[in-house]
Amino acid sequence: MSLIRNYPVKLFLDVGPARDNLDIVMAMVRQADVVFMNREEAGRLFGDSLPSTINSLASLGINAVIKLGNDGAILIHKGETRHCKPYIPSRIITTVGAGDAFNAAYIAGTIKGLDPEEACDLGNRVASMRLNYLTPKDLPDLRHMVDY
Repeated sequence: MSLIRNYPVKLFLDVGPARDNLDIVMAMVRQADVVFMNREEAGRLFGDSLPSTINSLASLGINAVIKLGNDGAILIHKGETRHCKPYIPSRIITTVGAGDAFNAAYIAGTIKGLDPEEACDLGNRVASMRLNYLTPKDLPDLRHMVDY
């Protein structure tokens, strides 16, 4: 994992539902530029209390996004915490893939030069849109959302 630091690339990590080898997961968390997790995953790594988790991430200097579903997301960046507002979908067909859609939009926004708050907002918008469609191939063309 430390080999990646020899190259000028950003490392994004979604901790996923890891239950085993949490010491290895935490080592990866400490090396990532941005860590994505949902509320349950955050609790598994940092304890059950969301405020405690946020404080731990901020004090460790970990840049992270905690995805909260219909409550939006919490962005921790350079020790500062922000709430990224949710977008309410017109309908919910499925929640499968919404977290991955968030991650992809956040990363795309970052690559396009958005600051972390703007990327978090974009992530929430795209994740909300994802809820309206049965499969990702049904999503509309999203290129205009990150083009300048």
